[in-house]
Amino acid sequence: MNAVTLITPSLAGREAMLAETVRSVEAQTVPVKHLWMVDVDRLGPAPIRNQLLADVDTELVGFVDDDDVLDPQHVELCTTALRESGACVAYPWFRFQHPRGWWPLGEFLQIQRSDGTRVHAFGQPFDPAALAHNSFIPVTVIARTDCLRKVGGFPVPGTAEWPHESTEEWGLWQRLVADGHTFVHVPTITWEYRVHGGNTSGSRTARGVLRG
Repeated sequence: MNAVTLITPSLAGREAMLAETVRSVEAQTVPVKHLWMVDVDRLGPAPIRNQLLADVDTELVGFVDDDDVLDPQHVELCTTALRESGACVAYPWFRFQHPRGWWPLGEFLQIQRSDGTRVHAFGQPFDPAALAHNSFIPVTVIARTDCLRKVGGFPVPGTAEWPHESTEEWGLWQRLVADGHTFVHVPTITWEYRVHGGNTSGSRTARGVLRG
């Protein structure tokens, strides 16, 4: 029985990457459902994720963008962490694939402590106060569906609800913290982020026309 649904927004022209993402979903060690949508009208990943979230009929939901590839135990490890902790969101860590061997956004995935010091977020317990300073949790998480729906899902960038031009997942995390929900960090690398020059994480693109 499928207890988890994974959601993927995609873009026209990225069929090859999407196919690799789909294969990584199909290779999970536990059964999952997968909803995906190809975007053609430049609405943005936040509205697409919210549209697909409305169709989820499983207790848990996760997100995997079309430039991410999951390791086979990604869903299993995250769902185990949710079950053992009772948290709303489980977030693991990732490796990155970059043609020059480095990741230019790594400096942002740090936790800023109350004394102003910063530490790399990997392996650190979740710190809700630090989340107010910067987003150190990528969108590739597993969460409880009812928690996300309760707070209204992802805010849309560039609007009154989220004036930033990106990082809509950061807005969702802040909504969840404000509503009293908890997070658990899974200190294991379970997926790969592919840096390819056309990354649209947090950008405003798309409207969906095809889903699986």
